[in-house]
Amino acid sequence: MIIGQAQDIRELDKYCIEELKIPSIILMENAALKVLKNISIEAYKEFIVICGKGNNGGDALALGRQLIALNKKVKFFIIGDREGSKDFNVNYQILKNINADISEILLEQDIKNIDDNIKENSLIIDGIFGTGLKRNVEGMFEKVIELVNRKSNDVIAIDIPSGLHSDTGDILGCAIKATKTISFVMYKRGFLSYEAFDYLGDVIVEEIGMPLNAVNKFNKGEYLVDDEFVRSNFKHRNLLSHKGDFGKDLIFSGSKGFTGAAIISSKACVKSGAGLVRVCCDQDVYSNVSSRVLEAMCIHNEDEKLEEYIKGASSIAFGPGMGNNECTLEILKKVLMYRRCPIVIDADGINVLQNRLDILKENNSYPIILTPHLGEMSRLTGIGIEEIKKHRIEIAKSFAQNNGVIVLLKGYNTIITDGKDAYINTTGNSSMANGGMGDCLTGIITSFIGQDYNPMLAAVMGAYIHGFIGEELSKDKFVVTAEDINYSLPRFLNLF
Repeated sequence: MIIGQAQDIRELDKYCIEELKIPSIILMENAALKVLKNISIEAYKEFIVICGKGNNGGDALALGRQLIALNKKVKFFIIGDREGSKDFNVNYQILKNINADISEILLEQDIKNIDDNIKENSLIIDGIFGTGLKRNVEGMFEKVIELVNRKSNDVIAIDIPSGLHSDTGDILGCAIKATKTISFVMYKRGFLSYEAFDYLGDVIVEEIGMPLNAVNKFNKGEYLVDDEFVRSNFKHRNLLSHKGDFGKDLIFSGSKGFTGAAIISSKACVKSGAGLVRVCCDQDVYSNVSSRVLEAMCIHNEDEKLEEYIKGASSIAFGPGMGNNECTLEILKKVLMYRRCPIVIDADGINVLQNRLDILKENNSYPIILTPHLGEMSRLTGIGIEEIKKHRIEIAKSFAQNNGVIVLLKGYNTIITDGKDAYINTTGNSSMANGGMGDCLTGIITSFIGQDYNPMLAAVMGAYIHGFIGEELSKDKFVVTAEDINYSLPRFLNLF
């Protein structure tokens, strides 16, 4: 699903109307019908349409008219005395012609009329502001929004909750807290802001009759990953395939006190379909790891054949549980120098790169994937965690482009970017918030690369499948662990 900013959507509207000659009133009617499709009509006795006089308000009027046509009780409250948009005025006149129940909210004392009409079994339709809002909400509009948030349990926002910045997700003074947001054509970039989550409710994106080739003209390369994308890119096995077809993966992981990282990451790699897995750990934990990793071979980081194994690998993972020290840094330099394949760098592999990012640029003949969480990204970039949270896409894309790497920035709505395109993961939940999950994800991505997935695609699919399994298991588990994911990987991969 394409993610868009307000400017992209304005240009798309203009192109469809002026170049393709699709009448704007048809697009508005299509929008109204798509919102109608997502309303449980019989659940409410009354519908309260609260709107401004722009095109978002026109959508709301058209929706209300469709509800009247279904013999539903609808009341309209139109805020402000500005001149209405052309299409707003068309729908307003139709409502006047059919004697719809319309009230104008011109003064603050008029707001009491809205208050008196909001009942327990009413559905509020929010069409006050659209994606063009950039200023803070003030005056009557602020008071109406505060009233709706205080009194209503059910609110459907048309395209975007009024008061939410479409691009950043900032709350512009105040914003409608919707229970459902029916958006159009593109997923709004601001919806990805952590600040926006409490205002969106369930988000549904609907098409409104704009041709796909027109939409793609304004596609800036940012995508929301969905089930259809992953299924369409999943590789199913040929009956005649053998283990040599599914990669020889090498995982550098594990040191004293952190044997679990080696076990979890290597098991995830095996159970994601790797043909052959070799885990390389610190010599101090070699016996412990080798006795617990049954399907993978085990070596230590002083093995005399280590250079040969590095050169022969199809995919390499580096970092989980290795320790943030000079020894880890020296091994990383060696691996980067001798490898002939993509590498996934995680955990302590990322930590040792702090203030040493030049190492990546010197050894980037083959793709490099970094998988930092917010704290690790902060240490790599010198940018505070709160600032990263607020501008995750921009910071991840900039870092990836400047350093010639693929970044998988972990967190809710994990971001995967090569600096040009960006994919936003949509799976996973807080039941997975425990130690070892990152090690598990590293193993999955490494396995997919070894199975000849493009590295960027491997990261996108690995993040989605990892989160998908966690969500499914959390339906009857309070906490989902990395071992739970590993145990379930073969069964769930078979569903794709």
